[in-house]
Amino acid sequence: MKKLSDITNTNELKRIWDKNSKLQYKVESWYIDSIYDYIEECLDCFPSNSIDYEYGYRGHSYVNCKDGYEEDFLNGVKEMQKMYGFLPDSMNSVVDKALNIYKDYDYEWSYELSVYINDIEDSFTITINEMLNNIVWNDIEDYFYDILDGFDYLYVDDNGILYEFVSWE
Repeated sequence: MKKLSDITNTNELKRIWDKNSKLQYKVESWYIDSIYDYIEECLDCFPSNSIDYEYGYRGHSYVNCKDGYEEDFLNGVKEMQKMYGFLPDSMNSVVDKALNIYKDYDYEWSYELSVYINDIEDSFTITINEMLNNIVWNDIEDYFYDILDGFDYLYVDDNGILYEFVSWE
């Protein structure tokens, strides 16, 4: 038996991957969790009271600015874009325009500001839904190869059957 993380032959890894549905399920779960974690990191750029959001795998997703928190929302988007580039680059100029309008109106609500904020909210919805609804099986298999070192507790026999090492210390 060999340790799974020590196998470097791509064909052998592919054979093991194809043969083990439990492994595939576990890696798929980790892959989806990593996307959720990335979305959460991006949303952490916002003050907690400034947004209302929901997202889920194959579900309806949204990020909305709460009334009265427009400046916090816009500054959060600006910070998030600087750190992660989560939204399309075209949103950077929309955020800058919205911040300028917000400041020009002495921090009062305006229709023009609401249009820009709606555009940003729509961009969030589109981006999150694309990330969660367009998961490709090949991406998950590639992710398996990328995280192979994390499987140092799994062993494989000559037939490609996986065994988990358990220590009873």
